[in-house]
Amino acid sequence: MQNDNPRGISRNMRFTLAVLILAWATQLLLHQWGYGAQMNEVFVPAAVRPGAVLELRDEAQITGGQVTLRQIARWSSQDDAALAPLADLVVGRLEEKSPFMSLSLDQLKGLLSDAGVNLAMIRFAGPTRCTVSRTDLGFNETRALEQWAGVKSDEPATKPALPATSQAPADGSPSSATAPSGVAGTRTLRDLLLSDLAARLNLAAESLQVDFEQADKGILAMSDQLCVFSIEPHRLRGLGEVSWDVKMTAGQKAKTITVRAIARAWQNQAVLVKPVAARQVLRQEDVVARRTLSDTLADDPLITLEQSVGQQAARELKPGTILTARMVEAVPLARAGQLLTVLVRRGGVSVQTVARAMESGCYGQTIKARNESTNEIIDVTLSGPQTAEMGNSQVSSQLSVVNGQ
Repeated sequence: MQNDNPRGISRNMRFTLAVLILAWATQLLLHQWGYGAQMNEVFVPAAVRPGAVLELRDEAQITGGQVTLRQIARWSSQDDAALAPLADLVVGRLEEKSPFMSLSLDQLKGLLSDAGVNLAMIRFAGPTRCTVSRTDLGFNETRALEQWAGVKSDEPATKPALPATSQAPADGSPSSATAPSGVAGTRTLRDLLLSDLAARLNLAAESLQVDFEQADKGILAMSDQLCVFSIEPHRLRGLGEVSWDVKMTAGQKAKTITVRAIARAWQNQAVLVKPVAARQVLRQEDVVARRTLSDTLADDPLITLEQSVGQQAARELKPGTILTARMVEAVPLARAGQLLTVLVRRGGVSVQTVARAMESGCYGQTIKARNESTNEIIDVTLSGPQTAEMGNSQVSSQLSVVNGQ
């Protein structure tokens, strides 16, 4: 009778179902453990490489003004997948006046770090300094030997500025273009494309880092002495992916090709390291300068460390914020209703009077104020906290009033 009880039957069924589910879950878990062990055994190598090996060369000879990473360093085919994207990174520039430069390993590390490269994934090998020279310039041998000796002895006067510290690199600017035939004024297609990009983005050509496709390198080296180029931008709305339609005409023959590249730009940024409240004056310890290789352009103009210190925050800002022009505002030296000490100068005479500001203003701004003695509205130029100077057009009348007092 108990077995025919519906409650007992339901309880037995639930117990049986629970046992089946537990057995299925146990089997599935054991299978996953076994599969994971098999995966670890098959795909994880016994000896994992700690990072790609980048070997700095002792000397390098280049053609043209720009110095790229592939020209001063080398790596094995096993590390090509990791280091090939950095091959065309411009690490320095050589001008005609200085056909030699010396690049240290520390300078190279700093440049790679500023470009966003994780140095922990790279092992550096070889010499600690590379001497680079240009082979496409005609120069005095005695002077060139002196410059080369100076570079070898690490004289500061012979070291050109590196992009990471003082001057932004360029992927072939007009000043660093090399004429294949030695004719002055010859420009390559690469130079023309860079000039077009810099003009359209309103950036200095020296600040651009443009990586073209490997298949277009031969075409980019062609000069305007051999062909007539007609350049039509196809997608140039900003940094990132850019492309041009280039029509090349040589004699009676013409051909149109599409050149694609990835464009980035070196930027000097002022970055907050501490939280700042609204209307708080920025101090030197609140902001740090940073140079970085960016693939986007900010909507608002960036400001430098020097431009930000001493100004006040327009709103509450968090650490890590990259400061732009809209985030800071000048500290007002006078506010509406405050009394101002107005200095009046004429010749050797200098007197002071008091006026009440009718509007707020910052250093160098001209605001309206009311003379407390005559109630006359005057224009004064702010020169310090609650201090102003009188405009020349009003000096005579105000000076007579002050002397009459």
